[in-house]
Amino acid sequence: MTPDTRTLRDFFALADDDQAAQRVAALTSSPAFATLAETVSSAAGPARWQQALSDVAVAIPDLLQVDVSSVLAGAWKKDRELGRFTDPHQYAPDETILVELTTHVVTSQHRPHIDLLVNDQPYGRLDFTVEIALRVEGIVLTIKDGKILKATTGPCTASGRIACAGQTLSARESAPVQLPGTLVFDRPIPIAIAHQPAGWEETPLRS
Repeated sequence: MTPDTRTLRDFFALADDDQAAQRVAALTSSPAFATLAETVSSAAGPARWQQALSDVAVAIPDLLQVDVSSVLAGAWKKDRELGRFTDPHQYAPDETILVELTTHVVTSQHRPHIDLLVNDQPYGRLDFTVEIALRVEGIVLTIKDGKILKATTGPCTASGRIACAGQTLSARESAPVQLPGTLVFDRPIPIAIAHQPAGWEETPLRS
């Protein structure tokens, strides 16, 4: 990742101690969490369990090192309408096409987890759900040979939630996301071939 890369960690901004304490409180308030707490406390002792809780709360931001551009690319490459640009009979492999997307929302869900070990033995794990919705405008994709090479970005707002054991640990609504002006993918993103129209329109601008 470059210094300009935006990740889900940047979006949620979970690093400060006050928020870590709130995450511990949210985790321990879950009834589903009681069985896990009893299992680990019996094996490691109550003091080590409390320390493990604090360590988990501090570690949550590290689970969010997901590149926002990969979230966007993951949605674009599966868009059925963009699938028409994979047709070599209509678009030659050496032809560069600029495609302007209308305003649309990209949703993504991630399920990271943290394993709990006592003396290097697994005693349980915490499963997290990270939900993101990005509303993006003014996107222009550069497509060649059925692959997305880069994207210029416009305004973007987002909402999201992190949950564990039925408890919301952090939520963000309609927050602006500052994306780099151009997203250049290390490897061209192949577009999936499909036949049904998508939920937004595109205007092809051939170069």
